[in-house]
Amino acid sequence: MKTKNKLCKLCDKRFNYQCGEFTRHLPDFKFKDDYIIEIKSSYVMKRQGGEKVIDAKKTSVESTGMKYLLILDNDFSEFDKILREKEVIC
Repeated sequence: MKTKNKLCKLCDKRFNYQCGEFTRHLPDFKFKDDYIIEIKSSYVMKRQGGEKVIDAKKTSVESTGMKYLLILDNDFSEFDKILREKEVIC
């Protein structure tokens, strides 16, 4: 049975980054094969190394030509903006 392409799907791609030690990053979602989306709370982000680690992850994603989007503390405003620009929602 064929399924339609989903607009937003779980990300199956891994990205390598270095922030102190060499690590792999498995993001949460991929949107329209353009954006890699990671969703975090401030608490979890701080426990996982803070902005320094997020910057390293962003650099690793953007080096592949994709765009990185961090949704922090349920602030979906940037994602809403992207949806509007892509004319996914009105």
